[in-house]
Amino acid sequence: MLTAEDMRLHGITCDTLDKSSITSRKAFWNILDEAKLQTGFDPAGSKLFVQMYPSKTGGCELFVTRLGSKDPADKDKRKPNDLLAQSVLSPPRNPFYTDAEQCIYAFDEMNDLLLGCRHLSALDDPPLARAYADEQQRRFYLVLGADAPILAEYNGTRCRPRDFAYIEEHCRLFCADAIPLLSPFAP
Repeated sequence: MLTAEDMRLHGITCDTLDKSSITSRKAFWNILDEAKLQTGFDPAGSKLFVQMYPSKTGGCELFVTRLGSKDPADKDKRKPNDLLAQSVLSPPRNPFYTDAEQCIYAFDEMNDLLLGCRHLSALDDPPLARAYADEQQRRFYLVLGADAPILAEYNGTRCRPRDFAYIEEHCRLFCADAIPLLSPFAP
């Protein structure tokens, strides 16, 4: 947990920490160095999954997960502290698209998603897309390999890239190649 004072001392805010600037990266690694001294958690040479949640008091909660070392010999040397939860400098990565390409639209009605897919299928080069269903919230998501602002005309709401973490955890992938496979079902 970073307090508002911690954020001030590191010269960061929740908005700037979410960017890939040199200042943010330096502050993040300074924070990890402090965590190493306090907990023994050493992420050096490892891939990290980082999540950040702003707190109401002005600070933020960081959750950093060590995904693994680049050195296979380190696999059996992990300490319990290496499995600590950790936080976000960048949104979770969608393995199917690069960050620059990924775009997410949410729909309250399946028919709107289908109509949007039909429109996109008529393009010369439609983007790659995966469709997800959130059965608890009764919403549908289209995760695209490129932005498609036309989806707003079909009641699609553009989501933040970091929403992919929610989609990945709470939603069910129901179509891996959404545009060509779902467009024929549009009303």
